Amino acid sequence: MAMKQFKYIFVLISLSLLIHSLKVNGQTGTIRGFVFDKATGEAMISVHIYLDSTTIGSISGQDGYYSLGNIPVGKYRLISQSLAYHKNQQWIEVKADQVENINIHLEKSNVQLDAAVISGKLLERKSRVQLSQTRLTPSQISKIPTLGVSTDLAQYLQILPGVVSSGDQGGQLYIRGGSPVQNLVLMDGIPLYNPFHSMGMFSVFDTDLINNANIFTGGYPAKYGGRVSSVMDISLKDGNKNHIAGRVSVGLLSANTTLEGPIRFSKQAEPITFLISGKYSYLDKTAAYLNPEIQKNSLPFSFSDFVSKLTYKGKGGSKISATGFHFTDKVQFSRDQLYQWKNYGIGLQAILLPVNSAGLIRANVNYSKYSLNLEELLNNNRYSEVEDIKVGMEFMNQFGQHELQMGIQILGVHTDYLNRNTFGYSVDESTDVTDLAGYLSVQINFEKWLIQPGIRMNYYASLGNLVPEPRFGIKYLLNNSLRIKAGGGYYSQNLISGKSDRDVVNFFTGFLMDPTNIANATGPKQLSNSLQTSWQGILGLEWDPSDHLMLNFESTPKSRSGTF
Repeated sequence: MAMKQFKYIFVLISLSLLIHSLKVNGQTGTIRGFVFDKATGEAMISVHIYLDSTTIGSISGQDGYYSLGNIPVGKYRLISQSLAYHKNQQWIEVKADQVENINIHLEKSNVQLDAAVISGKLLERKSRVQLSQTRLTPSQISKIPTLGVSTDLAQYLQILPGVVSSGDQGGQLYIRGGSPVQNLVLMDGIPLYNPFHSMGMFSVFDTDLINNANIFTGGYPAKYGGRVSSVMDISLKDGNKNHIAGRVSVGLLSANTTLEGPIRFSKQAEPITFLISGKYSYLDKTAAYLNPEIQKNSLPFSFSDFVSKLTYKGKGGSKISATGFHFTDKVQFSRDQLYQWKNYGIGLQAILLPVNSAGLIRANVNYSKYSLNLEELLNNNRYSEVEDIKVGMEFMNQFGQHELQMGIQILGVHTDYLNRNTFGYSVDESTDVTDLAGYLSVQINFEKWLIQPGIRMNYYASLGNLVPEPRFGIKYLLNNSLRIKAGGGYYSQNLISGKSDRDVVNFFTGFLMDPTNIANATGPKQLSNSLQTSWQGILGLEWDPSDHLMLNFESTPKSRSGTF
């Protein structure tokens, strides 16, 4: 199919679904809102929300948002429940052509819940396709053994199926055959180019700051692009809106501290919440005391992490937040070799609820900079820098049991790269690129079938390439506890990594956009294709032996091409 036809189809489908999703039946109404933890004000996901004595229900998703549409006019009892929380019940009157904003605040329970209570996560498996997806919470991450002060996401990821860690080479992850540069890592929507410290035991994510983490090891939906292997989408929690809270932890390897709470300007106004966290390692100073054999040559690793977040939530549920971070890592191999990197950035995120519409709008503006330097003898330094600005907007709507997501993204990237190989040839490139993307994804739910078609259109302006990326997922409910699923898609990316063949251990990994050549034994070699692409296919089976146990079997072949 010609490229022009793809564009026409994409626009027509987008407009038709948007019009359909905004259409309101004159005899029905809508209930929407957010679900929060009453004690902290934190958004809650996977909460079951439904109308008593009806088949109308939903699961709270990202940011705790839920929407119940096409509700006949009348009075209903709105029920919300989640494991370890008291059931919330309230009477709601649904009016014709009206959208009722109902925010729900759940209170934790110390009483053991009845076994008949169905968890939101179990219901989510029956209403979402969820190809190669793992959703993690801090409580799950904290259950694994730890080497430091607290558990870390990096340690948890290493036990997931298909994930291989190279702890001796900068703590990088290889997910189902993909290289580290092919993994998309987001923190509150801000891309991170090196989320793991050099030892491989620690990530830049403090477990106590995480609200939830979505890990896709393949077959991810059209919302995500720019990488061809996997996605790690980390959402940080907001600060406590009710009172000041803090924590200080000191261990043998590192220490960290966290402070959060509300900033109130008046009793009537909603507070601005803040969250500040810092982590510092002193392994280079304490290792000699832990192991006498390394007293003369202490371990050379050290790092520091700083994260802050400000959030304002309106009474209607709209929210605006700002996230900032500064990460550093340093390895002093010897007096003649020093490896260090730093990453800092800031992101603004907004959630808007349009008046009298069941839809939700998310917008974000992000800036980040990552720089890596390896200093060696004879001024044989290697250097890499990535600086990017990203602007995005997403529209999401639920109509009945179905869901629509569509959005646009603009990414501007500047890269500097300097490296040399064994034969003395070097690559010294500086590039500025702009990538544009638009995507559309639909979740269609029938009684037994769950279907998720989608398409992403990537335009690589510097290359002049328009790349359509179809995505598809499907799940069939065989019975109440057994489901089969399948899907996949096409993926592309413009970013590659570069290393030196002189290194036995590859700590230095630089980044390039739109590379024009690489250096080998005979000198510069021209590249015929700068883009990396992959086809992914997934076939899986889900089985729930009980309400609290789920077995997931998946086969995920991937086919890749391009420059690696």
